Amino acid sequence: MQQLAWNIIYIHNLYKIGDKMTIESTNEKIYKKTTEMCCKENNKLKVYPELNTGAELTTGAIKTYGSIIEVIPANTITSNFNILYIDIENASIAGTYTITLYKGASSSEEEIGIIKTTMALTSKTNVQRFHYCSLDANERISAKAACIGSANKIITISIQYNLSE
Repeated sequence: MQQLAWNIIYIHNLYKIGDKMTIESTNEKIYKKTTEMCCKENNKLKVYPELNTGAELTTGAIKTYGSIIEVIPANTITSNFNILYIDIENASIAGTYTITLYKGASSSEEEIGIIKTTMALTSKTNVQRFHYCSLDANERISAKAACIGSANKIITISIQYNLSE
């Protein structure tokens, strides 16, 4: 994990300072390099849950997170894995949402990242890039959500991942 973090910092500095590229171009290059580091060739993308509705996250008061909800139970993915995308399948209201993902057992979760997304339509699926590499086999994943303009709203998410070696 430490090596991955240093590689991303090095790539960011190389592209942003050395080549003087735009932020969009820099981010795309970082995404491509991270994908190469996280993903083995012919490693298929998977989704959890595959045949069921995703985890329903309820926001708190306006601009306040709701409770942490289990998204992938422990002992579900039995090989080391990488989270690549978060599918936001539904939202009870159009708006801007912030979602925080965690790994680890209930009550001792460790934050692994935050995304922010705007849902224009309540029935639209929104896929967000989310690279977190080398999660341990059997790791529990959980999340919580907040909505910038509304309270107590529900957003449904699934996780796209692949196996790491």
